[in-house]
Amino acid sequence: MAMLAQIQNFNNNSIYVYFLSYIVILNYQHFSKCQRVSLIYATTIAMELISGYKWSVTLSMLIISMFIMEEYLLDDKVKGELLSNIWYKICDFLYQFIFIDMGACIVINIIISGKWLKDWFVQTDIQIWWFYVVNIIILLFTIHLLNTSKFGLYDFSVIKSYFDKFDGIKIKWDDLELKRRFDIMVELEDKSYFDRDNSYNWFSIEFVKYKIKAFKENRKWLKEHREKKSLKHMLLCIWSLIRKFKLFRYVLRKIKEKIASSTWSVMYFFHRLKSKIRGCSTLEMQLIRCIGIEKGYDKCVVRRKFFEFFYTYLFFNGLKNYYENTQNNKRREFKKFILYVYLHSIRINMFGNEFKSIDKLFGDAKVRDWDIDEFYVAILSLTGARVTPKRMVLYPHAVKIAGIDLNRALVWRNMIRDCRITESRKALFDETEVEKVFYIIRGKILPYIENNIFYGPCDGHNDWPSYGRSNCWSFTRNVYWHIWWERFTNRTGTEDDMMRIYTSLSDRTITHEHCKKYLGTAELGAVIRICDEIKGNDRMGHYKHSQILLGHDENGVTIYESTDKCTQIVYFTWDEYVQQYGKYKYFKYIKWPIFVR
Repeated sequence: MAMLAQIQNFNNNSIYVYFLSYIVILNYQHFSKCQRVSLIYATTIAMELISGYKWSVTLSMLIISMFIMEEYLLDDKVKGELLSNIWYKICDFLYQFIFIDMGACIVINIIISGKWLKDWFVQTDIQIWWFYVVNIIILLFTIHLLNTSKFGLYDFSVIKSYFDKFDGIKIKWDDLELKRRFDIMVELEDKSYFDRDNSYNWFSIEFVKYKIKAFKENRKWLKEHREKKSLKHMLLCIWSLIRKFKLFRYVLRKIKEKIASSTWSVMYFFHRLKSKIRGCSTLEMQLIRCIGIEKGYDKCVVRRKFFEFFYTYLFFNGLKNYYENTQNNKRREFKKFILYVYLHSIRINMFGNEFKSIDKLFGDAKVRDWDIDEFYVAILSLTGARVTPKRMVLYPHAVKIAGIDLNRALVWRNMIRDCRITESRKALFDETEVEKVFYIIRGKILPYIENNIFYGPCDGHNDWPSYGRSNCWSFTRNVYWHIWWERFTNRTGTEDDMMRIYTSLSDRTITHEHCKKYLGTAELGAVIRICDEIKGNDRMGHYKHSQILLGHDENGVTIYESTDKCTQIVYFTWDEYVQQYGKYKYFKYIKWPIFVR
């Protein structure tokens, strides 16, 4: 009877004993956070097994205890300063409890250790000690996962130290050279950056508004540049199909293509959605995961993604409010300040060459003095993908607004690839290595990409892919459209044809003088058609070929063409051009849009 009275007395005071144990655990300084949480979990389960409380009561006590410990009693004082808002503290606690403290496991443990399961064991005549064994096994499993976690975070004090290194007063935010580098970062990595004044990830209303705006602008642009076909042209095509008894076959093929296109569109949507969830990140998300994750970056993708969403919201809002409350000068250009810290914090790997941060690539130079072409290569490498010539031409707008010289950038890229530039070694740039590989005409970069195929230089082999056997005309037609957003007809003598005033065959022959006269004065981006037959459409003639004019000087011409074997950009002197293409006999037409004339 005395023992029963003692047990009853303990049950009546179990909450008091629980919180007393909780205080003792927190006061023991030699314990790590994981060890403290482990002891709190063990104490919680022991209390429930002995006291017989409902699992909901026990869970409430645990959540209260863990919330107080996480948000008020840990050693990370900086977190307390930044997360002063109670909503921020609740969000932080939810993430910590679920993803760091193995909250799901301990919740299951608490539910299973409830009185309801114990009564079920008794009613089904299962020996009661199995009840305790199951709960102890789950508890040990939870503690094991907690103390051997593959995912870990730095304290807020460590994260904030990256921002404390710099004085906002000493940074000239209006400097044009600094702005150029910021523009490259935003254009390549996160176009929505400056449109999101008060949000830091893509799970926000501001980001949705930006995407809607960008979608509308893109549709408007596509509508303006869509190739328009007249009603007369459509009727002629239909009549041609009827006359050749191919209309029914044509309609069936179009229906089949539409179904295939719709199926592909659905698959593409889910593929893009997956890439958005797994790979797409704002600049703030990239920064917070780089400076905030201690371990488990690659192995724990789900926890990492939730960390990015939670802590871009918590940390950057908290930091901004902290700067506002302390009248810190960094608050005035807060978004630019984040970019500045980004440049000095993000790790990059280029061809296996590790750099602790982007600034290590440039030595002790100030950001405004970093070589703009080398910087372009560095930003391209942030995704982890190899910086290939194909990837270098994917961002014509960034190249244009920042004034990037892609040919110099290619040399920088080769120097990093060959380990002539490392974190500890900085070889001098040799201007003599720069070769003319890329051309820019009317803001369009060549070589040309179509259907993800790059008709230009590729790493690993020298042969550029061919557009297809005897498809030189189709190739030039598509490149011409890429440059001008115009189509040319396949006949000579049209208004956009430079050769329309030359009616004599002798004036069109491929000679040294004629090459210099015609090709040396034609507009860059013009299409050149050489053929042994002038009359009729481009199907006429035995020898026929099409080219795009990329450049010319006093001595020769640079052309872009696709042959049966490969695609190539080649410079010919006038005599070399005659020797190579003399068999075609005549210049049939040299065309570029009339609005340029």
